[in-house]
Amino acid sequence: KKPAKKKPVKKKPAKKKPPKKKKAAKKKPVKKTPKPKLTKSGKKKKEKDPLAPRRARTAFNFFLDAFREEFKITHPDVKGVVHCTKAGSEKWKTLTPQERTPYEEKAAVAREEYLKAKEAYISSGGPQKFKLAKGPPRPPTAYFIFLTNFRKERNSSGAEPTSIKEISKMAGQKWREMEPTNKVPYEQKAAMAKEEYLKLKAMTAEERVVAVGMK
Repeated sequence: KKPAKKKPVKKKPAKKKPPKKKKAAKKKPVKKTPKPKLTKSGKKKKEKDPLAPRRARTAFNFFLDAFREEFKITHPDVKGVVHCTKAGSEKWKTLTPQERTPYEEKAAVAREEYLKAKEAYISSGGPQKFKLAKGPPRPPTAYFIFLTNFRKERNSSGAEPTSIKEISKMAGQKWREMEPTNKVPYEQKAAMAKEEYLKLKAMTAEERVVAVGMK
């Protein structure tokens, strides 16, 4: 007998390994921009120039300085400013005009010094320099330049006084009805203002001050 032929054994296909999952790249933490400080009414707190002179101290401020020293001695266990200020306020109300005089004299001197410092700050262009340090003011649009001229012409013509809202309404209507060719002078001025704005924006705070002639 012939030996039986062996059936060829079918090879099982090798199992493909599942592709390795790529690890997700770790996202860099995004720095949160600090939110602008708000006042109690919810409005954006106005930024103050650190170089501007501080407001003059009042008679009560000078009195409170002296009162604090006494309060610390008589109330060594009481900590915090609130209790001391409250007690000082009550004491201030009981003072006679004569007792208040020394503090009012100090306040008068402080006010005089403040007014001198404020005048020097303004005359040296302090407020403008502070604004320029933050960035140049936005350039006016063609319509805004037209509106400014419209107001000046109306005031000089001796026309009856009208509210700002009404004047703006009149100017808006005139602008809409104006021919494109008549708008060109305002558009050219606006383009020049924008060009100047972009130049100043690219400068540093110090360069801006020099550029506008505020050394």
